[in-house]
Amino acid sequence: MKPLFRFLILLEVILCFGPATIMLAMSFIFVPAIFFSPSPFEPEVMFYLLPTIGGSLGLTALICLVLHLFNPTQGYLTPAKMRLFIVSGIAAIILTCILLGSNEYGLVFYLLPILATIHLVYLGRAYVFRYS
Repeated sequence: MKPLFRFLILLEVILCFGPATIMLAMSFIFVPAIFFSPSPFEPEVMFYLLPTIGGSLGLTALICLVLHLFNPTQGYLTPAKMRLFIVSGIAAIILTCILLGSNEYGLVFYLLPILATIHLVYLGRAYVFRYS
């Protein structure tokens, strides 16, 4: 793979997934604070844990897919796990958009990771859609 191609993929990943990764890091701080707050526990609070778990799985799939694009001979996750992690990451982005709400300008930050995921899955389609 040419160095320019690697640079462009890394630039795409950083620009498209940067805000989502920052939001995921903030959720690791604030979600435990919700659970240990002195207010009475409400079952709806468990719903806020889902985007954190799904985002972590999606970020794992993203890292493994980019590493596979850079070194195609190495397999990091089985294709079935990769597909499951990608779907959970996309579901986490959509669920975060629904939970937090968004205006038309903030919607770009939710749309960019989904479009970049589609592009990266297209580039690594031989690995992602391989029979496991």
